[in-house]
Amino acid sequence: MKMFLKLFIFFLFVFLQTLSFSQTIDSLRGTKFIITTLPPFISWDIVPCTNYNIGTEIYIKNRKSLYVNVGYLESGATNDWLSLNQLGTKGVKIQIEGKHYFNKRDLIEPLILAFCPHIFQYKTKNRLNTGYYFALHSTIQQTQTKREEILNEYSSNSISNIYKVNRSVFAINGVFGYTCLKKYFLVIDYAVGPGIRLVYSNSKNNLGYDNNTLQSSKYFSRFDDDLHLGFNLVYQIRIGFGN
Repeated sequence: MKMFLKLFIFFLFVFLQTLSFSQTIDSLRGTKFIITTLPPFISWDIVPCTNYNIGTEIYIKNRKSLYVNVGYLESGATNDWLSLNQLGTKGVKIQIEGKHYFNKRDLIEPLILAFCPHIFQYKTKNRLNTGYYFALHSTIQQTQTKREEILNEYSSNSISNIYKVNRSVFAINGVFGYTCLKKYFLVIDYAVGPGIRLVYSNSKNNLGYDNNTLQSSKYFSRFDDDLHLGFNLVYQIRIGFGN
């Protein structure tokens, strides 16, 4: 975790430093604050959580912005083959982006074929922080999941044990996106991009006798105690308002 925080601070410092090397003069103005939200959705993860969130983009200068999103994660009990068997999950998710706009607002129409939501971004108002952009996207997520294991499940002496799994996810992505400011101050921000993520989890009071066939597979058993670095994908649509 300390290593990730150091890397994030370094990348954020590099982004902010680039502001001093550009003195672009542009007759357009930037929208100082854009308020957006990722519509509550089921996240792409081993634990399906709904993300209730709010974010703001702060325009700095020279077509550069800083975006912060804070979300509350919540999931009810699940017990099916598509997801982890669990009694409930709660947590927080923080996303921070350093964005640079390219001053290009005409849609690249072939991209609409590849990413259908892009079609809703026609007729963008001219602002310094609208149009296509590149961003360094970082995510910090902390969750706690309650799980149940059954000892001697098929015996008359079966015992149920409920334990907790604390899970941390840290990710960094490079994303390509498009911010559209339409009539009535409506903002649509669409972005996609690959990256890497570090996952660390540890369980408390786990006796290790889970007899559930699904959870005993290698993929699901890693959830309780795990540390690995892997691929991450950002694919999101933000909706909000700005002036």
